[in-house]
Amino acid sequence: MSSFLSRVSVKFQVGLLGLLGIVGLLAAVAVFFQGMEKFAEQQARLDLAADQQFQALRLDAALLDARRAEKDFLIRREDRYVERHGKIIDNASGMIGGLATSLARTDAALAEKLREIGAGLDTYRQRFAAVVESQRRLGYKETEGLEGNLRAAVHAVETRLKEYEQAELAVLMLMMRRHEKDFMLRLTPKYIEDIAQRKVAFTALMAETDSIPPATKQEITGLLNSYQDAFNAFATTRLQLVEQVEALSSAYAAIDPLIEQVFAGIAAGYESTQQTLAAEHAEAEKLLWIMISSILAALSLLAIWLALSISRPLVGMAGALNALAGGQTEVTIPAQNRGDEIGAIGRAVKRIEQNAIDRALAEKQAEEENRLRLEAEKKRVMAQLADQFEQNVGSIVRVVSSAANELEAAAQTLNSSLEETTAQADTVAAAATEASTNVETVATACEELAASVREIGQQVAQSSQVADRAVGTANQTQVTAEGLVAATQKIGEVVQLINEIAEQTNLLALNATIEAARAGEAGKGFAVVASEVKNLASQTAKATEDITLQIGEVQDGTQRTVGAIRDIAAVIGESREIASAIASAVEEQDAATQEISRNVMQASAGTQEVTSAIVQVSQAASEGGSAAGQVLSSAQELSQSSVRLRSEMESFLSQVRAA
Repeated sequence: MSSFLSRVSVKFQVGLLGLLGIVGLLAAVAVFFQGMEKFAEQQARLDLAADQQFQALRLDAALLDARRAEKDFLIRREDRYVERHGKIIDNASGMIGGLATSLARTDAALAEKLREIGAGLDTYRQRFAAVVESQRRLGYKETEGLEGNLRAAVHAVETRLKEYEQAELAVLMLMMRRHEKDFMLRLTPKYIEDIAQRKVAFTALMAETDSIPPATKQEITGLLNSYQDAFNAFATTRLQLVEQVEALSSAYAAIDPLIEQVFAGIAAGYESTQQTLAAEHAEAEKLLWIMISSILAALSLLAIWLALSISRPLVGMAGALNALAGGQTEVTIPAQNRGDEIGAIGRAVKRIEQNAIDRALAEKQAEEENRLRLEAEKKRVMAQLADQFEQNVGSIVRVVSSAANELEAAAQTLNSSLEETTAQADTVAAAATEASTNVETVATACEELAASVREIGQQVAQSSQVADRAVGTANQTQVTAEGLVAATQKIGEVVQLINEIAEQTNLLALNATIEAARAGEAGKGFAVVASEVKNLASQTAKATEDITLQIGEVQDGTQRTVGAIRDIAAVIGESREIASAIASAVEEQDAATQEISRNVMQASAGTQEVTSAIVQVSQAASEGGSAAGQVLSSAQELSQSSVRLRSEMESFLSQVRAA
């Protein structure tokens, strides 16, 4: 991958880094929303399970109200309780239908048991109707129905007996009334036979009594028969009512285990759904943290690697340029084989180095050739002068003239040398101009690198904007989770209402128990009913307490979800801060690039100074040509100075030979 990236531009490398950051961020957001979608599905299932549990509690409360209306009717014997019981059963049947439909989506077995509860509830309704019918025949009050007939019949007998003051007959009549009351209290069939026996004894004793006229005896006997018939009808119906009440209780007892099974199944389903929700939430959160950590680690390593791959070659080239500016010609230039802007800069610096080497060699070679030529010419001229003086001592004029000619030729040779020096100076100036052009090329590459660095800043800014949008999405998700907290609080309020109803039921059961205790033996049956109602109220309170705890766990889980969302928003914020840090680093990179460009411009200025110096050398050579012309003119004037030359000849010759 390193060799591949070295062949593409820095702009592409930086764009690739930004693209990988955006892709990683989008992947993290996708995982987050996928987890939220699964969480929403499980939350919908949990809401459905909670709704089923709530409906089950309402059904339980309705059935308890039905039992309470049943007991109220059996105790108070009023039609308003029958009407209330019917409405409650109708409402419970509707609840069973709705709950069965809901359970059919999650647990078909529980739905089937709920339908069995509905069938059992219909049986319970029918048996309660039979109880009501029997109670109506008996009479709601002691003056109504069969009990009213019994009361009227016995009062008729007692009224007739009071007219004759027969103590023994009155005792027998009281014994029959006692058996009557014992039957009403204990509902034992033996009292029916006891009344029949007392009637036989009463009839026999009345037949032996002479104080009662026969017609009255016959009337009392008829009234007593009516009393016995009324009692038998009352007893038969009352015993039938007992059986019907037992059958009614049996009908409810038959559906009670099914109700407990359904409630247990719904509670188990709710707990299982809650555990699944918690497990999926933990798994999604774990996956999200792993992905975010991996993305951040990969981006950090890639950013560090990219920064080093750019900064290290630039630092090396900056050192090479400084060395070239200091006059060194043997320097190591990195990254020449790269295909990006860094490689272009390295190759340009290499050309600068080669031009500097070539220029130094040319200058050194020109100086050496010029020095050798001047020394050789000097030796030749001096030898010639010495020979001329030695051979032509007698002819000062000829010697001077010859020397003048020789001097003229030397001046011409010197002029040619100066012209060659001027040509070489022009060559060096051209090389310096080419070096200046190469330096300008390096400056242009530095400007392109600065543009790439600015593009990095723009990509990092776009990454920061994407992080801002991700933070906004996390905040919206947090608001949704807080709405879920409010919904669970409303469910808690409904559960609190059910708990208050259970407490009121418990108080009513306690009051009923106190009233039954005051009634003594006659209130035992009512005390049993009150105890059962109290137990049911306690069970309801316990169930609502469990639901309250479960709702509290849901609220805690939701709060943890909100905290997790806030942590996710914080992590995205940290990534945005990292992008800002990268932007700062890019700005520093831009400053470094500008510094390199400034150094290159300084190098260009130095190259221009070299070019100017070479031009000055060329001008100096031209001036040397003028001087050679002047020398030639002086040689011509030398012939005119022969007189002065003669006096100086010996001294000059000795000096020449000595040189």
